Amino acid sequence: MSKVKDYSYAISLYDKEIYDEAFKVFLGLAENEDYRSQYMLGNMLYYGLGAKKDEQKAYVWYERASNNGEAISQHLIGNCYLHGSYGFTKNFTKAFEYINKSSLEDYPNATHDLAIMYMQGIGIEADREYAKKLLEKNCKNKYLDSIKLLIEYYIKGYFGFLNRLNLVKIYLLSKKVYNLENSSFSGSHVARGSPYFTQNNQQTFIHR
Repeated sequence: MSKVKDYSYAISLYDKEIYDEAFKVFLGLAENEDYRSQYMLGNMLYYGLGAKKDEQKAYVWYERASNNGEAISQHLIGNCYLHGSYGFTKNFTKAFEYINKSSLEDYPNATHDLAIMYMQGIGIEADREYAKKLLEKNCKNKYLDSIKLLIEYYIKGYFGFLNRLNLVKIYLLSKKVYNLENSSFSGSHVARGSPYFTQNNQQTFIHR
């Protein structure tokens, strides 16, 4: 059986909640550097599905997945360096490196966090205009947290005075927030089993 078929089989077991068997298949694939399986194995260890819960081991697999180009894992490892958590030494430069890689793979949660890092000069020289471009990119993809944060930055005058043009932008963004909050789509992207929302609030995690 090919890696693709093995992975699909493991996912089908996972979705059927046959976690013990799914874990075994993911483990075999992960040991052969299949980054999708490394990510899923991290999730299962993080939540204790098919194996004893072990957050430290989970992040060992997330790190391996991130080094093989898995975007969500790159974001998670970036946050570990940002906070100095799960055995990682706090390092803003490495945090930026991993979160930037994740953003380049079009993972919107990472793009949101990267904008904050550029805004505040965390791990990189501050660049408000580029931060705005990142948030605007997420806004086009209807990523709610980025729209709200962009409004906040406009109101605080981070992108210039509250002139007529900026007030119109705030109005249009606020209208988009209203429409999204009253629909079933918020633009948030959380992959299967991701521990993303079990960690610190990712929208404001580096606000000081």
